[in-house]
Amino acid sequence: MAILLFQYAFNRSLWLDEASLALNIQERDMQGILRPLDYDQAAPLGFLVIVEGLTNIIGISEYSLRLVPLIAGLITIGLLIWVCRMIAPSALPLALGLLATSAIHIDYATEFKQYALDATLALWYLGLSIQISRQAHPKYIALATLTGVIGVWFSHAIIFMLAGCGVVLWFDAICQQNWRTLGHLTLMGIIQVISFGLVYIVSYQAVLHSTPLADFMNNFWEDYFLRATPYSVFWFIFHTFTHLAGIGQLVLIVLVFYGFLLGLSRIGWRVGGFIFVPVALMCGASFLDLYPLSDRFLLYIFAPLMIIIALGWHSLIHNIAKKNPRVGVGLLLILTVLLLIRIPVPIYKDDVRGAFEWLESVRAPNDPVYAIILTGRTGKYYGYESQHFPAPIPTDERVWIVIDRPLSHPQVGLNVTHVVYSFIGRYGIYVMCIPTINKPCPINLGNSS
Repeated sequence: MAILLFQYAFNRSLWLDEASLALNIQERDMQGILRPLDYDQAAPLGFLVIVEGLTNIIGISEYSLRLVPLIAGLITIGLLIWVCRMIAPSALPLALGLLATSAIHIDYATEFKQYALDATLALWYLGLSIQISRQAHPKYIALATLTGVIGVWFSHAIIFMLAGCGVVLWFDAICQQNWRTLGHLTLMGIIQVISFGLVYIVSYQAVLHSTPLADFMNNFWEDYFLRATPYSVFWFIFHTFTHLAGIGQLVLIVLVFYGFLLGLSRIGWRVGGFIFVPVALMCGASFLDLYPLSDRFLLYIFAPLMIIIALGWHSLIHNIAKKNPRVGVGLLLILTVLLLIRIPVPIYKDDVRGAFEWLESVRAPNDPVYAIILTGRTGKYYGYESQHFPAPIPTDERVWIVIDRPLSHPQVGLNVTHVVYSFIGRYGIYVMCIPTINKPCPINLGNSS
């Protein structure tokens, strides 16, 4: 929890995806937020309504925008403890270590996007499903029904958990010939489907079918849809375990995958079904070009997978320690160190806010400012106006350009002979000054081309 709070307090600049969604909050009222979003964005209506209401009360800022994801991230930690105690209590310390030091969990729990809420709702529903499988009390089924009815308005990914866990519970009730529970579960499914149908009509159609937003999403995520090829399947598996272990953590990737294989045989078929039937449904949706398998869209399943990995690690350490306690302790220390050194805080993103603040402090009031359209969008949220770039650059005026990539990048396409980098690569942002004879750049750090 301390790591999440530290990252939240760090208050990094909004980056493109956050700013694009934040502009919709900034420019719309409560009624307007219910319409399809601008700036190539899509988010669950419930999430948008809560953030819109919150910012209306306490004002719009990085802190207020990121407060809901932060709360979701903190709740996820508590839910992991609850679920892990039901599945593998002895593996709880390792599972907590995996989640608490996970870069992707820290990142999305302190970022103004909805994905942290996906993880929270999915883990909550997994816990409810385990409870129902052990004791099919009507109160648990009623709570799961309510969670599904409300959850589809707050999370896109929760539908896979609702359908997957529902199928496993339904199959289990048939195997046990528990017809009363089967009836309750069937009613639960019908009610949840009705709620999802309403969400689909109100919100999903704009993202999935024959709209400019749908076309943009399909084109943008084209490379992240699953295909029936060995490479695509391998990429999905590798991508998943890379984010579970941490990008660049090669030793930990191997250990995470090995722990996962060991843990699989120890979780039982019901818990395994609650976790992997939703994954199978997600893969099916991806194969139909309905759900990209990028890191943010996989976040909801990462905490359950971490429990499996932790269970495998605990089993490995326990078996080794019985034969040689020193080796077992040594392995535990190695895992602890590998988890600690992967803590990424503070996490940086493109410092657009800092770049525009610096620029306003040094440029003359009449100097034109250009920004590549995506960087300019983030600047717009912070109140800084700029003209779209690439564009014809005036030759008789000193010009400033704010971009999120070096001058040499092919997408920049700028051909000038005297460019001064005055704000160099601060977390991915460049501010360049193009001087004239009469108006030199006010700051020259000696990095020019």
